[in-house]
Amino acid sequence: MSEISIGFLLFFALFLYIAFIEVRLRGKPNLRPLPALDFLKGAFQRAIESGKALHISPGTGTIGEKDTAETMAGLSILEYAQKQVSRYGIPLISSFYHPAPMLSAYDFRRKSGATGGRIYFIAPEKSAYAAGTAEVLKNERPGLNLAVGPFGYEFLLLSEMANNQGIDQVAGSTDPVALPFVYSSTEHTLLGEEVFAAGAYLSGEPQALAGVIAQDVMRFALILGIAIGAILKTMGVI
Repeated sequence: MSEISIGFLLFFALFLYIAFIEVRLRGKPNLRPLPALDFLKGAFQRAIESGKALHISPGTGTIGEKDTAETMAGLSILEYAQKQVSRYGIPLISSFYHPAPMLSAYDFRRKSGATGGRIYFIAPEKSAYAAGTAEVLKNERPGLNLAVGPFGYEFLLLSEMANNQGIDQVAGSTDPVALPFVYSSTEHTLLGEEVFAAGAYLSGEPQALAGVIAQDVMRFALILGIAIGAILKTMGVI
């Protein structure tokens, strides 16, 4: 790892610590609103009134590969949802592409003390997973389909089933292949970096919110550095 990379990581860690202290002292910061998450919170209230189950899919990824970060983002939303539904006895259904993330679902369920709902292991193949999850939506008829995580073209199979069954949806992905399908087939979407910020928005935990703030600042610093570098290169300074 180069000295520049090490310096970048140290600066990020320093600002993350500063942001954490700031959040602890001043409380929750003013964050850009995400309408999809506002709709999600309302969906929990509607589920309480109707008694319908919620369905969650954390995508067609796993832990330990290139899509680990996005899979973890989907699992953080699953953890939040499990805590919410456990308070009111709402069934939570989840469908998994790979057994590694599925173990997290069992752990979330154990910690929350939930008793209702089902955890499905579908298949470690994307098309088969989407078809199987679509069948789960058809049979279970949940009040909400929450699909956030690494998806590709297969996302359209399960989202269309939810639409055909009249199931509300909140969906999100960072994959450019999936984004057109997510945006066109669902009304409430999390696009790109919003997927990674969703867990922090929902939980409101200081360390998670500090991470969002630190990422925004580092992103701005990186863009500024690239712009300054391009100008200096054009002027022949570097």
